[in-house]
Amino acid sequence: MEYSHDQVEDTLIFRIEEHRLHTALSVEVKEKLDELLRNKEVKNLLFNLAMVKSIDSSGLSSLLFGRRLIADREGKCLIINPQPKVTSLMRIARLDKVFIIYDDEGSALKSL
Repeated sequence: MEYSHDQVEDTLIFRIEEHRLHTALSVEVKEKLDELLRNKEVKNLLFNLAMVKSIDSSGLSSLLFGRRLIADREGKCLIINPQPKVTSLMRIARLDKVFIIYDDEGSALKSL
């Protein structure tokens, strides 16, 4: 899986650099998030989905997994720049009611 991440103060920015977030990759996303979030200094999580053009239910599950880990820390989990197909599927699954969606990292960081 291709990804990158940065930490800005107590916020982890996790960029998925794949075109598809599907079953096989969702396992890797969960494992990597679990590893990265062992750092007690992280309170908030931003998923940058700018490169993800399609997502399946397992991919959505990996986003919810990250949200659950952050909720345990009483932090926020935000979605950044999802592509139209991803946004559409999130709406169908009603995840647009669960996640706050931002157009860019800067505005998401300012909201925290």
